[in-house]
Amino acid sequence: VERFGVSRPSLREALRILEAEGLITVVRGVYGGVVVHEPDERLTARTASLVLRARNVPLADVFEARAMIEPLAARAIASRRGRRSAVAELESLIAQEEKAIEDPDRFGVANAAFHERLVALGGNQTVSIVIEMLNEIVVRSVAAASKGSDAVGSLSTRRRSLRSQRRLIELLEAGDAAGAEEHWRAH
Repeated sequence: VERFGVSRPSLREALRILEAEGLITVVRGVYGGVVVHEPDERLTARTASLVLRARNVPLADVFEARAMIEPLAARAIASRRGRRSAVAELESLIAQEEKAIEDPDRFGVANAAFHERLVALGGNQTVSIVIEMLNEIVVRSVAAASKGSDAVGSLSTRRRSLRSQRRLIELLEAGDAAGAEEHWRAH
């Protein structure tokens, strides 16, 4: 209160907001106080997505940004010597999508995980945070639009997506960086 020149109610409200955002925990009692937490990627992504929504960035712009980033991540994975573990992880995510193919909601979540992990495996932490933010916007928008509809496409569209992902895996395994980038750009 003294340091910032604010009233007690203003300070309490500020602490309440920080706690709601997951940045602090207020411990009450004799041994209580404020415990500060480092922000994680999800919190950062959520905050950034709020900024984009506040600026009325169209969803098409978000998809375009994701389409620019993912092919470069595919190239980076294919270029890496240790790509086998990345390929195995992506194959595991495709298997989860296959299990959920009949359920559009579950498939949407599994598909978002594949896209997010593809970029994370590209190796750049900053780009991973950006893609988390973009995927959060996409997932929220699809959820809002899908009330009573099949927003992740028909079953045949979902199957086509999985075939494309399997083709990407083949290119990654072969170490074909240019082919992986080109295929994923077309995807």
